[in-house]
Amino acid sequence: SVLFGAIGAAARVSSRHHQAVDRIAPGFRAVATSPDGVVEAIEAEDGAALLGVEWHPESDATAAGVYGWLVARASA
Repeated sequence: SVLFGAIGAAARVSSRHHQAVDRIAPGFRAVATSPDGVVEAIEAEDGAALLGVEWHPESDATAAGVYGWLVARASA
């Protein structure tokens, strides 16, 4: 997945929710979940450069990977 390429197989993230994804829209898939089953990230199934994260990457060590991926896509 895009997320795996950006941050690896597992990460501790700054995740605090009062709302969360209930149903994933057609054309997307969950690529990360928390231990309690909350969807933490989704991607497009067709490989399009789309990544949605539920956590706050600006607050933790995933920032470099997530923002690095975004900058690389914007620069392409």
